[in-house]
Amino acid sequence: QLLRRSAARAHRRREERSQKYDCEWEDDKAVSHCRLCGHKWGVLRHRRHHCRSCGQLVCDECSRSRHVLAGSAKLKRVCDFCAGFASKAAGG
Repeated sequence: QLLRRSAARAHRRREERSQKYDCEWEDDKAVSHCRLCGHKWGVLRHRRHHCRSCGQLVCDECSRSRHVLAGSAKLKRVCDFCAGFASKAAGG
């Protein structure tokens, strides 16, 4: 029953993040590696992070950019792929 409650909490958190960032929030346990470079997750290197723009799991090295996203005045972590789209949209 404890496991079931934990899974329900994780699902609820994913749903909240999906709504907050207006993207499908990828499940932490569904992916064992960075979606961009393919490195496996590690404790010190290649920690996983969610891109606040697309919701995919990426490593720190592939998500160094920060952008202001709709609905927020603060800079948010975005993956290199989404950062490329943002700079093209801004004319860069």
